[in-house]
Amino acid sequence: MSNANYNKGRALEYRARKWLERHGWFVIRSAGSKTCVDLCCFPSNSLRTIPRLIQVKSNHAGNFAELRRLKRKLWRTEAQFEVWVYRDGERNPEVIVV
Repeated sequence: MSNANYNKGRALEYRARKWLERHGWFVIRSAGSKTCVDLCCFPSNSLRTIPRLIQVKSNHAGNFAELRRLKRKLWRTEAQFEVWVYRDGERNPEVIVV
């Protein structure tokens, strides 16, 4: 079952990356879920836009203790932290800005 969950999560990360790249972002995927973010996104056409750090989830945003911990880690950075939740049967993710 964990292999199926990993494959689903990886497919959603690639889906999000593809969308971001089509909309002008340079995206680095952190494979293996060893970091607190799945996608690091940098504007490819403007230095005025802040980077986006994105955690991709399937069906739920995770517990809010985890989100608060990640927000505390990022309080000094000039980046926007987002959680993208893809729900089964929905085409677009729910985007939560932390």
